[in-house]
Amino acid sequence: MKFLNTPNLPDSFVKAVALGDGYTEICNELKKLNIDIIKLKPEKKFLLGLKNHADMQVFNAGHGNFFINSLQTELCEIINNRGGTVKKIDFPLAAFYPHDVLLNAASVGKYIICNKKAVCQEILCQTEQHIIHVTQGYTKCSICVVNSEAIITDDPSIFDAVKNILDVLLISKGDILLEGFKYGFIGGATFKLDKNILAFTGQVKTHRDSDKIKSFLNNHSVNILELNNTDLIDIGGVIQLSI
Repeated sequence: MKFLNTPNLPDSFVKAVALGDGYTEICNELKKLNIDIIKLKPEKKFLLGLKNHADMQVFNAGHGNFFINSLQTELCEIINNRGGTVKKIDFPLAAFYPHDVLLNAASVGKYIICNKKAVCQEILCQTEQHIIHVTQGYTKCSICVVNSEAIITDDPSIFDAVKNILDVLLISKGDILLEGFKYGFIGGATFKLDKNILAFTGQVKTHRDSDKIKSFLNNHSVNILELNNTDLIDIGGVIQLSI
């Protein structure tokens, strides 16, 4: 298994991902692309719409180093057997906010964007990346990583924190489905599958800011791959494991 050097940003086509259970259509499309899928166990302590979200249970620190919810024994074993390193994280018995966002940080090139008060402190202590503190605890949920210098977000606090550091597109909240919530988030509905390919869980045109999104991605030479013909769905993204 060749792990990604830079989390969220594969430099060639992804071969394996970790993905929450229950997203049959997305899984089928990924399998058609010859991508191996490792299913994550539901974290029953999380709220209904979040219990299957990969971005809530795994943080890829790069170069084969992972922080993983201790519940995910299969994924931990696979990574260890293929030369990676796993730090198991135990979530509190009542894993509601802010205790459910221990691993919900967004790695963007040389930066980690997160709420420093809520994220697992071992991530912050062991990283050589620059930390950008934001008030939003569901940081990875709220960020679509376009490349090492560009993101899309629907969170004004994240926009304000990075606007002088990264190229950032602020889009409207809403138009993304998430079970149990009024709406989902752009980070959970997108993920890179190759250096210049950004996958969406549904049709971009269903978002009111689709023209802005398409223009922004075009400016960064990133192509869109739609994995479903439905509205966008927040599935908690995927964790790209290998290329």
